[in-house]
Amino acid sequence: MEISTPTFNTFATQNQFQFSAIEMEKLDASEYTLVNVLVDESSSVHSFKTVLEDAMGTVLDSCQKHPRSENLLIRSAAFSSHSIREINGFTTLGSADKGMFIVEPKGMTPLWDATLDAIETTESYAQSLSDQDYFCNGIVFVLTDGCENSSQRVSRMSQITDAMNKIRTNESLESIKTILIGVNDAQLINELTDFKNEAGFDEYISVESVDAGSLAKLAQFISQSISSTSQSLGSGGPSQAVNFSL
Repeated sequence: MEISTPTFNTFATQNQFQFSAIEMEKLDASEYTLVNVLVDESSSVHSFKTVLEDAMGTVLDSCQKHPRSENLLIRSAAFSSHSIREINGFTTLGSADKGMFIVEPKGMTPLWDATLDAIETTESYAQSLSDQDYFCNGIVFVLTDGCENSSQRVSRMSQITDAMNKIRTNESLESIKTILIGVNDAQLINELTDFKNEAGFDEYISVESVDAGSLAKLAQFISQSISSTSQSLGSGGPSQAVNFSL
């Protein structure tokens, strides 16, 4: 697939999370699935940095080969206590390169901030597209190997639950699916499951061990979930569930 160099616009959400998105003038389709992936890059991911990068590259590669690839807009960002670092803004797959996904392990885990960023940036961009008569649905992934310990923007869980309620009731999106993924989480499953329930994620996926095989299966799950969400666009309902098992 030919890689182009699009122009991006910069946006800010209600809580001043910054994100970028390809100029709407460059969009050729009338409907899009918004894919937003936030990945933990705190110090503790250092030991599996490379396989994590490879897994996310596999996700992008799979999406580029999908029959509805022209109807996907994908964003990725990495988070640590240093920043929420946008890797690429919402863009078409023709302008995305799987080599762009680089993890820079450092700092601690602002899981609350990352979750609110994922929800608000998706909702904000969906509203911008809807205002220009584009039809959208969305899927959000937040991937972490730790629990909340360093958020600076979010001080109350109600900020997250309010954002979850807003994105589900805002008519800019036909449907939205939110998935929390715990990696290397054998000691944290209970805590992260509680967070999933309190925050209002639709699903929690546990990847207890980290190796090339388990993260390859995770990449397949993410890719299939994106595909299912894209195929449901225009149906008036949610996507079909995708099972994950190691």
